[in-house]
This record gives sequence, structure tokens and C-alpha cells, in this order.
Amino acid sequence: MLVRTSLIVCFALSLVGCDRGPKLVPVNGTVTLDGKPLLFKSLYYYPDRSAGTQGNGSGAFTDKEGKYYLIANIGGTTRDQRGVQPGKYRVTVTESVIPISEKDFAPQAAPENPDEPAPALVYSDRPMRREIPSVYSSENSTPLIVDVPENGGTFDFELKKNP
Repeated sequence: MLVRTSLIVCFALSLVGCDRGPKLVPVNGTVTLDGKPLLFKSLYYYPDRSAGTQGNGSGAFTDKEGKYYLIANIGGTTRDQRGVQPGKYRVTVTESVIPISEKDFAPQAAPENPDEPAPALVYSDRPMRREIPSVYSSENSTPLIVDVPENGGTFDFELKKNP
């Protein structure tokens, strides 16, 4: 009887202690530069601590149409979680450190021999063409500021070559 009662108490406490993490709301949008979609760029929402925004922020890559869908930056998680916590954010848009393209977004086929190591990432010797003005790449200088409401939303960013 004591064992059964202990198991019931442990189960009940585990349910009470189950924390699914912070409340995340969906955020997406499109990033353009002088009216043209910015393809395969990195985007990050930095929480504005002075406004009381909590959490670690969220990031995304733009796709072949310049669209993005935020993925939360939550330590200790084992899978991606879409969204960001509601609050005020400073948004940066930067070039990827490693050049990416449309094929990087396609589902990958299973390796023929799963015991073989994955291919290494190789940096290109070619200089990367920079499209994004540097003002957009720093949390301290970006003019892109958004206030994400409790239900999330769509935030489009129109960057200018000469901001």
C-alpha cells in the first residue's frame, strides 16, 4: 500500500512540475533589400532587456523568397520550437558565415552507409558578396525594432542599401 501511494504521489508531483518552457508565439515575415527578397540570410531577434523582455531570443534563415519563420533559442531542448516570447526585440539581419543555398533547405536523403562520417563543412576560398549594410548586423545599431504581441504576428523588414 505504501509503495502504491508513493507512486501516485510521485506521478502527481511530476505532472505539477512539468514545465513546457516559456510561452512562445509564432512570428514570420519577409525580408527585402530595396524591394528585392533577401535570400538565405540570417535573422535574429534579440530581447530588449530594458523593456523587460525575457528569454534568449529567436533566429531564422530566409528562404528562396526572403520569407522566415522564427525558431526559439531555448537551452536544453532536443528539438526546434517555432516562435518567440512576446515582448520587444532588436532585429539583426546578417550574411551567413557559411554560404547557404536552396539545396540546404531541402530534406536530406538518408546516407547509404550510416556508419560513415558525415561530410565536413568546407569554407570557400572565394570572397563572399556582401549585400546587407552593416547597420543591420549589430544589435546595437540596427534600426529594426519590433514589439511582438501575445498572439505573435507577421513582421516584414524592408532594408535599404543606403539606410
